[in-house]
Amino acid sequence: MNALDCDFIRIDATQSLEKIHEKIDQVVEKINLLIKEQWFIPWDLEKEYDPNTYIEQGYIDADDNVSLRLVADCCNVFGAGYAHGIQKSGAPHKFEEDTDIKRLKFFPNETWNNQLLENEEIFIEYNTIPEENEAYFQKRMYQLNQKIALFAYAKTSSERFEAIFKGLYVLNREKSKDTGVLTYNRISTIMPTYYPKDVKQPLRIAEAYNNDGYKVAHFYTENQVRKFEGKYKKRYKIISYS
Repeated sequence: MNALDCDFIRIDATQSLEKIHEKIDQVVEKINLLIKEQWFIPWDLEKEYDPNTYIEQGYIDADDNVSLRLVADCCNVFGAGYAHGIQKSGAPHKFEEDTDIKRLKFFPNETWNNQLLENEEIFIEYNTIPEENEAYFQKRMYQLNQKIALFAYAKTSSERFEAIFKGLYVLNREKSKDTGVLTYNRISTIMPTYYPKDVKQPLRIAEAYNNDGYKVAHFYTENQVRKFEGKYKKRYKIISYS
C-alpha cells in the first residue's frame, strides 16, 4: 500500500452471494465517481518496476518493499543512466562517492553464502573458500567503499526472483576484524534517488534529512513534500531551499 500509494477495498467472500454482489456494485460506483472526479489512477505494473518512478519521487524506501528486475535498474535508480544491462553485481554510486550499489544473493550461491540477520538490520558477505574470502575481505576493508545501497536478489510473491531494496548499510570495521567476516549495519531504510548527470533535472525545492543528518530524499513539487510529510509524520526533517 505504501509503495503504490493506494487504498485496498476488500470484499468479504464469506457473506451471501447477494451481499457480495451488493458490495461489488458499491465498489464499481466508487470507482466511477473517482473517474468522474479525475482522481482514479489505474494500477500500472510496469511503472512499479520502472526506476524512473522512484527517480521522479525523489527517494526509495525499503519499507515500501520496492522490487526491481535488473542490476542496471538498481543502479539507474541512483542516476547511473545505463541504457543496457550490466554483467556485474553492482557499481559505484554516481553521486554519493562513498557508496557502492550492489545486488546480492542471500542464499548459497556457488562459494558465496551471504546472510541477512536480525530483521535485516545486519548483513554479512562470506565466501566459503578461505583464500577468496580473505582476498575480498582485504579489498573491501581497505580499497572499496564502506557504504552499500543493498538490493537482495530473492523470490517475491510473484514467484520470480527480483532485486528487493533493503536500504543503506555501512561496514562495521571492528566487528569484521574480530570475526574475519565482512559485517554491515543498516543506517537507513530510505535513500535519495537521482536523475542521470546527462539529463536535465527539474528544480529541487526541498530536502529531507534523518536524525543523523543524512539526506534521505529531495523534492521537486510542493505536492511531493506534502505527501512525504503525511506519510512519515515528522520522522524526517524537511528543509526548504526557499
